[in-house]
Amino acid sequence: FMLGDTYREKGDYDNQVKAYEKMVNLRPSDWQGYYYLAQAYLTKGAKYDNKNKDWQKVRFEYYQKSVETFKKGMTLKPDSDSLMRGIAGAYQNLAEMSKGAEKTKYYSESVKILVAFTEKNPQNEYGFALLGEAYSKLGKNKDAIENAQRSLKIKENLFAYSELGDVYF
Repeated sequence: FMLGDTYREKGDYDNQVKAYEKMVNLRPSDWQGYYYLAQAYLTKGAKYDNKNKDWQKVRFEYYQKSVETFKKGMTLKPDSDSLMRGIAGAYQNLAEMSKGAEKTKYYSESVKILVAFTEKNPQNEYGFALLGEAYSKLGKNKDAIENAQRSLKIKENLFAYSELGDVYF
């Protein structure tokens, strides 16, 4: 873990992923290892140079790896807040890079997880804001507004305000 974290701090995402892959190979029953590896895949995808002609394909592949890795972690600890938030965000990353039915599928997967997350964590403003964003992208504006407002009732945050602005715009 510390080696992977050091590589992350240095911005060496290739070696960060390798270190976390080694970690889950050494400790396959440690759900946190899968969380860190999935987060590393997300970071590597987000940081992938968009000057490369295949940047979209590569990012999409890393986001898919992230979802697969979060799922492995969830088989070990299905009620983990970290894993639930992580996979929901990863699905939304995939959705943003998709079109049509595939985009809808990824946002719908995110909604399923976020509904469970917010039921489990009714005071987590970020979960409701993220759920509002997913509903907005699915064209369910009433649900989007409801969840963004619920987020703001818990704690004022720019994410929920931004989501409300997007929906009303």
